[in-house]
Amino acid sequence: MLDGQIFKSGVTNNSYQCFYQFVNGEYYFLVTANNSSNGVSKGIFIGTEKKTIAQGQNLNLTERLNGNSWGAYFLGSIPFTTNSINFGELKITKLSYNPNIVSGTFWFDVKDNQNVVHQIREGRFDMQFTQ
Repeated sequence: MLDGQIFKSGVTNNSYQCFYQFVNGEYYFLVTANNSSNGVSKGIFIGTEKKTIAQGQNLNLTERLNGNSWGAYFLGSIPFTTNSINFGELKITKLSYNPNIVSGTFWFDVKDNQNVVHQIREGRFDMQFTQ
């Protein structure tokens, strides 16, 4: 849910992606969902920076800094990200390496450049990830 409205990724190429990659000795996780309606592109991203994830783990979505987890809402190409005031939570409910499947739930708030707080609620994913 995005501001009380159902948000689903679109049906075009790259409308959703998931990766959990080991790069330069650190792990990075990212789930993205994008759609476009009436010429307006929107996206919801959740991820980690230099942080491992594990099944059963609860992560606070705050600033996009090394060692943190974060959430973002994109309106066009402009990102609005979680921080210490507008934050959220990510729960990893499944993580399997054979096959590469990750599932979870999330929620978060972000404030846009007009000082409007956008609420992302009841988010969930069940995706195959690339390494």
